[in-house]
Amino acid sequence: MAGSVQVEQGRRRRRRRQDSEQEILVAAGRLLRERPFRELTVDDLMAATSQSRTAFYRHFRSKDELVTAIL
Repeated sequence: MAGSVQVEQGRRRRRRRQDSEQEILVAAGRLLRERPFRELTVDDLMAATSQSRTAFYRHFRSKDELVTAIL
């Protein structure tokens, strides 16, 4: 039984991580339609989400990696 609880917790963690990444990608796509890439900052991006700046770096090493993920 403990094993099934751990499996479910792992699934929830992965789902939250995927949701978090998706929120960042959607916000980035929206902001990039409004302004050039060079003007986009991580602070601006994360202000458009419900997450912290730290969350950005949990998912992406750089803005370049973020754009690669969008493409």
